[in-house]
Amino acid sequence: MNMLTQIFEQPILLMRIPAIIVALAFHELAHALVAYKLGDRSQEQRGRLTLNPVKHIDPIGILMLLLVGFGWAKPVMVDPRAFRNPKVGMGITSLAGPLTNFILAFISAILLVVVAQTSNVAMTTLNTSTVADTVVTFLFFLMSINVALGVFNLMPIPPLDGSKVLGAFLPDSLYRKLMQFERFGFIILIGLIFFIPGGLDFLGDIIRDISLWMFDVADTIVGTFT
Repeated sequence: MNMLTQIFEQPILLMRIPAIIVALAFHELAHALVAYKLGDRSQEQRGRLTLNPVKHIDPIGILMLLLVGFGWAKPVMVDPRAFRNPKVGMGITSLAGPLTNFILAFISAILLVVVAQTSNVAMTTLNTSTVADTVVTFLFFLMSINVALGVFNLMPIPPLDGSKVLGAFLPDSLYRKLMQFERFGFIILIGLIFFIPGGLDFLGDIIRDISLWMFDVADTIVGTFT
């Protein structure tokens, strides 16, 4: 039995697929919507001002996320010339995606706590034996995947969003030099994550810590109203 068959026979892992689709669709819509509001009208022409996942999802990118936790969506093509200040406009547009992921992760954490408490679902293990268990499992994946996307995309390495956010604060000369690495960005990312000792573990620790913090805050907030 090959690896893909094993993955897609696991109902719990299958719950990751809709969570990934939702997280990526919101991420890309946020980019397109902010770019549009800042003056880039091409987003409407390209049909990116929608939550329709067909407009945003790259099937290969989703498969890579399932297999190795590293994937992508169809990038939103932004025309910086449409912005009053191209460098700042790109920074704001780029920040919108990860910020939306963090907001969606926090909402998911609150819903996760509410559903788990009202349904008496133990969150020590994930399963799909009941409807409540399935919802809790989905919300857990939705929270963790959104945190992962937010953290990953804020890495200041071109072409990730973090490089454009950082660039908004850099002098023009340094910004241009940073963007020169964009053509090598994928190679740099692969090297940092998979070949630098502890690189993947370090990123995973950050994602875990933020997820736990969100869950604790959500638990506190829900506790004040119950």
